[in-house]
Amino acid sequence: MFKGSAIEDYLSGMSYRAVGEKYGVDHKTVRYWVIKNGNKSRTKKEANIIAGKKLRGVRRSPSTEFKKGQMPWNEGTIGVTAANKTSFKKGERSSIATEFKKGKEHLCYIDGRGYGRYPSKFNAKLKSKMRKRDGHECKNCEMSEKQHLIDYKRRLEVHHIDYDRQNCNESNLITLCKKCNMLANSDRIYWEKYYKSKIKEMIYE
Repeated sequence: MFKGSAIEDYLSGMSYRAVGEKYGVDHKTVRYWVIKNGNKSRTKKEANIIAGKKLRGVRRSPSTEFKKGQMPWNEGTIGVTAANKTSFKKGERSSIATEFKKGKEHLCYIDGRGYGRYPSKFNAKLKSKMRKRDGHECKNCEMSEKQHLIDYKRRLEVHHIDYDRQNCNESNLITLCKKCNMLANSDRIYWEKYYKSKIKEMIYE
């Protein structure tokens, strides 16, 4: 009978399931034979070591462990792989066409996505002027700039009412908190009309 051979296979490192499949019996039967024969089942830790899995603080098999003086697997491969089209050397410009130049228009990104271009005149000085004109508060929810700094760690935002970032006329700019500025992108027709009327009210007050 193969009972003895099955026990030997388990003790040599095979799992209960592997032994069971080899001899066509249930893995629970193999386990019963091993324990009945006076042997102990392997712990999960021992089974993982045999399976070659990496465990913190546990060495793998000495035959697969890197030894001092042994040649690394990637020895001699450095520099063999050709650089791709986007590779560039240290100190080298990636692209003159895409490089930001002082006084030029630059791409605006929100969450990693491009949303058009802002002209150079839409600068910190103009934004500061708009915040002061609007009383340093969101003209929709009336959140103060002080509260905005606490909640968002940044100053109030300045929104282009007609969504044309080239149009930096003061009548096309309004101060909003981050939440209201994001909300303005959900229904542009409504918010454009709403903020245009808001600006008119402010001018004629």
